[in-house]
Amino acid sequence: RGAKLNVQAVPSRRTALHFAANGRNSATTTALIQAGANVHLLDRHGMSSLHSAVSSGELEIVCLLVEAGCDTRLKSKSGISPLHIAFNLQSKPLVDSLLSKGACVADIGPLYREQVEWASSEPWYSELDVREYDYSVPAGERIELVSPSTVCEVRAVMQWGLKLPSKVVD
Repeated sequence: RGAKLNVQAVPSRRTALHFAANGRNSATTTALIQAGANVHLLDRHGMSSLHSAVSSGELEIVCLLVEAGCDTRLKSKSGISPLHIAFNLQSKPLVDSLLSKGACVADIGPLYREQVEWASSEPWYSELDVREYDYSVPAGERIELVSPSTVCEVRAVMQWGLKLPSKVVD
């Protein structure tokens, strides 16, 4: 009684909920949520308790936090989404759970070769933008993805900024 559930540690700005989620402690996570802990607080890197839970690989806690209202599409200051973390862990249960709860494959950032190979057998693989994946890229090097919005931006710059005719741009 009277505990301050949302106090943020200095300098990390992590809350008890961040620590419980990262520590794989579902009982404490449940108790904090039921006591009214704010699931929307971010640490100094812009990571939510959902980011912490996904990092720990604990599906039960991920589900608890999503049910409590955590945003599955929230990106950290460096552009990392919970889905991106699950993808890096190559955890099919985490990826499938996040996708079923509103996460979007488009929120996954640059990929490594091993990640693309791992995902190739998954039903959502076709949503990844790996059209021109170069298998000569050494393992561990990033593959930069070209999103449809980037293509549209480049097309607009070429057409409107450089005044190129549509036939040339397309």
